[in-house]
Amino acid sequence: AKGGRRLTRLTGVVSRGCRRADLVDGGVWVRAVVSGELVVAGVGVLARGRPGVTTDRVGIWGEIKEAEAGVIVPCDARALSNGIARLLEDDALREQLGHRARELVRRRFSWRNSAEQMAEIYGQICAAE
Repeated sequence: AKGGRRLTRLTGVVSRGCRRADLVDGGVWVRAVVSGELVVAGVGVLARGRPGVTTDRVGIWGEIKEAEAGVIVPCDARALSNGIARLLEDDALREQLGHRARELVRRRFSWRNSAEQMAEIYGQICAAE
């Protein structure tokens, strides 16, 4: 482990219980694939103030970039590796991104906000008829 940090590598499918524990306990999260379930898991990790690295192909990358709540990289191994190294080497950056991540979820992805967005969408649908 670099600098005394314990690193974990998860490959393939991970059980829900194991995945949840890994996400909550991890210091840095990395999301490089496109999947609805993984987007939900990513929001859960952001809500806990965990800084992360994700690619520009993950569904919420735009929101993360706009809020400056994580490191966004192109979907390529070298860029992902550099993004991970950047976070692991900079304690202040991890703390800053973690704070912004928590705020992003509070503002954008809360249950109340989601319900209001759905009500607005349904209102637009009904008005179009």
